[in-house]
Amino acid sequence: MTRFFGKIFSALFLLFLFSGAYPLEAQKIISSGAKEKRRLLGIELRPRIESVVDEIEKKTGHEIVAVFESFDRAEEEGILGVSFIHTDGIAYVGAKTSLRLDSKRLEAVLAHELFHLRQRLRGYPTFMWSEKVKTKKGPAHLVEQSNVNSLHSLIDHRFFQADLEQLGLYKYLDLSDDAIRAAREEGHLEDGQAQAIDFCRAVLEFQDAKKLETYRRIYIKNGWRDSIKIGEAMAAIIKEKKITTAAEFQTVFSDCLIKLYKLPRAMKFRRDPTMKHYRRMVIET
Repeated sequence: MTRFFGKIFSALFLLFLFSGAYPLEAQKIISSGAKEKRRLLGIELRPRIESVVDEIEKKTGHEIVAVFESFDRAEEEGILGVSFIHTDGIAYVGAKTSLRLDSKRLEAVLAHELFHLRQRLRGYPTFMWSEKVKTKKGPAHLVEQSNVNSLHSLIDHRFFQADLEQLGLYKYLDLSDDAIRAAREEGHLEDGQAQAIDFCRAVLEFQDAKKLETYRRIYIKNGWRDSIKIGEAMAAIIKEKKITTAAEFQTVFSDCLIKLYKLPRAMKFRRDPTMKHYRRMVIET
């Protein structure tokens, strides 16, 4: 079940990786002389963000390609940005076309996506359900992958939230009002993994404690008490456990997955040999 809050940034992140499709209207970052400032989709890059771009391009051997996307399909509601590494090794970032009129938010979304790309190229993994894993609703890679993407994104954010705050950009990524509205509108839905991930995200990323309490009350009214408990447990794992290596990242992800799906034991992981440009782990039973 893919819901508004859980897909703000991550719903398309791995979908593009799986498809291998190039985005439309791709625009390369302007490569300038030493005295000129580099720009990305019209945004002049600050030194810290430019250093991230330099690291990505050095590791991929290609200039980043930037793209404006409409995100006008129903399943893309609420998406502001995407990032991925194509099968040819070229890194892409995308931002919603409407952000052309909001330079501050555009800068925040682009910085956020560039940090995600840096994570991939530093060896921190992504995750994908094995086609062999089945659920009551169907194959896990078809019906549960959005939950894996969202959980992965939450752990990723731990690495660069402080950077966004120091740059003064984090406040432009505050989507708590959208999340509260969505929870009110979706009270008819059954409690499930998507709700737990959304509450975990709220605990970790809401910038106003009063709004978090409002969100909690809505969850209680909706009968989503189990998701409150699971979401808080996952948030504690993400906040408290040390993550400095790819192995530690995988351990935190695995521990959260156990909570999310109430598993009796940890799942097994194997590296996907088809992914040559970044690390993707396949989740198996």
